[in-house]
Amino acid sequence: MIIYHSRTLIHQFLSYQMLEYRYDFTLDSHEKMKRIGKGIQGEEQAERWLTEFFADCDCFYVNDLRLNVDYEQVQIDSAIVFHNSVIVLEVKNYSMDIRCQNGQFYSIAGEPLTGLNNQLSKLARLITKALQSYDMHIEVKVMPFFVDVNQSVHGVLVDGPVLTPVNFRHVLRKFVDKKPGNQAIADYLISLNQENDFNRKFEIDYSHVAKGIYCPKCHLKIIKKSQRNYYCETCDKHFSTQCIVNHQIDVFRHLFSDRQLTTRVLHEWVAGEISHRTLQRILAEHYVYEKESRSYSKRE
Repeated sequence: MIIYHSRTLIHQFLSYQMLEYRYDFTLDSHEKMKRIGKGIQGEEQAERWLTEFFADCDCFYVNDLRLNVDYEQVQIDSAIVFHNSVIVLEVKNYSMDIRCQNGQFYSIAGEPLTGLNNQLSKLARLITKALQSYDMHIEVKVMPFFVDVNQSVHGVLVDGPVLTPVNFRHVLRKFVDKKPGNQAIADYLISLNQENDFNRKFEIDYSHVAKGIYCPKCHLKIIKKSQRNYYCETCDKHFSTQCIVNHQIDVFRHLFSDRQLTTRVLHEWVAGEISHRTLQRILAEHYVYEKESRSYSKRE
């Protein structure tokens, strides 16, 4: 399987990951980002399973598309493009047990999951229309994929079209094809992709961000072992000074792209834990000094 369009994380979620342990986000922001993070984990798990399952198949895997069809917006978590068919996956990382009956989903107590049911109906209607307007012979299937291994989805048929960790290999086996995937269809889907209207920046107050040196992986506080060696106890991983400085610069530029990057600003950003001389050396090696603004910009 060929990963043809990769997933991109929205600016807010990246900002939250970088600052979760060093900035006082509102409770609403915490809860929203946790939900987004759980969804991303589910999509990544689905991708790992599917990449392994379709390892010998030349199909195309596209992620994270936003389409506008007949003035309605619809999002594709993942789609697998085969020779004559496309499977669109709506990945759900639910913790709660649910029930499936006659193509509709309900809570265990019997309440219809209206949001999910409407979402799947809309997705099937719009994606089918978009793809068959390009190629009327292409077969389009929309399948919800519930990826939490601890979740029970009652009423699921062994042959699908509802996927779970237990049945997805059995359901998808019939789609394994020695013929190459339809690249024109994959390109067409990607050509319809729209910018995410909800990808707005957090308003981060620089003065309220805890300054210092943080792990590039888990974003927790890191220990300085020596001038050239930093250690994260959580990840049990060592980092070079250059790696740490480059990460601190990337975080700063992501959060405060409108601010000038200078040695003084960077020294303040790392709370003085790395010397001016070291910061200046690394900036000179990897960035371009703009004399007019007296600041550094990324080397192209």
